[in-house]
Amino acid sequence: MKGSHFFAFTAMVIAAFAGITSAGAEDWKPEVASIELPPASIARWYKPQNERQVWLHAMFGLRTELGAIKLYLDRGEPAGLSKWANALQERYAEIPEMVPEWKEEVDLAVAQALYDAAVAGDMESVKKNAERLEQTCQRCHERWAASTAALYRSPDFSQLKVKNSRSGEEEGYAEAMREVSRSIVEIKVFRADGDLKTARSAVGDLEAQLRDLGENCGECHRDAVSKERFLGRDAFDNLKELASSLTEPHDPRRSGQALGKLGAGVCGGCHGVHRGLSDLRNRLAP
Repeated sequence: MKGSHFFAFTAMVIAAFAGITSAGAEDWKPEVASIELPPASIARWYKPQNERQVWLHAMFGLRTELGAIKLYLDRGEPAGLSKWANALQERYAEIPEMVPEWKEEVDLAVAQALYDAAVAGDMESVKKNAERLEQTCQRCHERWAASTAALYRSPDFSQLKVKNSRSGEEEGYAEAMREVSRSIVEIKVFRADGDLKTARSAVGDLEAQLRDLGENCGECHRDAVSKERFLGRDAFDNLKELASSLTEPHDPRRSGQALGKLGAGVCGGCHGVHRGLSDLRNRLAP
């Protein structure tokens, strides 16, 4: 193929491909996924409306009781069944009382049949009714477990205030995070452009901001281990290393490693635990 023909052919291929991708972009529409939200009445059984996570512990109890029945079935010991079947029946019956909207989701007759079979020592009937009851649990969980967890077991940062140690004023969590983000951007930009003095100053700002954020960990976490995981000694030792690396003669590899460790260990670690569920909660909240 001669040169002129080759370039003409290439131009035609590029033009055709561009037309295809352009048409595809114009035709593209975002897929919409739907998720069912639980009845608002369930909020009564979660913090902060309740002092305890009542619903959560009810689910734990049902899992233990149903698990106990399976264990004794596997062991072929009918004598161990009636105690747990009775506890299961009583707790299962509380579900429509706690969340009336889910009255049709439970099958109290199956729970009763399971208990009666356990008392009678009818292992085959116990097994059959335990499986039927577990199916009602699974159907409910498939529809509502994820949205319930997102709404009631994820952090709500909208109500938290962060005291700025430099200004002495309280600010919302979103504003505090924007300041953290700005400091990180400043470090990256001025490090890349060789303005090491300004980059070091931004590290100082970031340290103060992270310490301020750390004061809020105790709002939810009652143990020191949780705070230490993301905003403990390692995090602030790494900030010192980052500041030290932003000096002449500048070693970009050294400062880059310190910066990467900060991003993965502090920002990425905390966001991996909290941000996804928090963002989902904000989208789902009525």
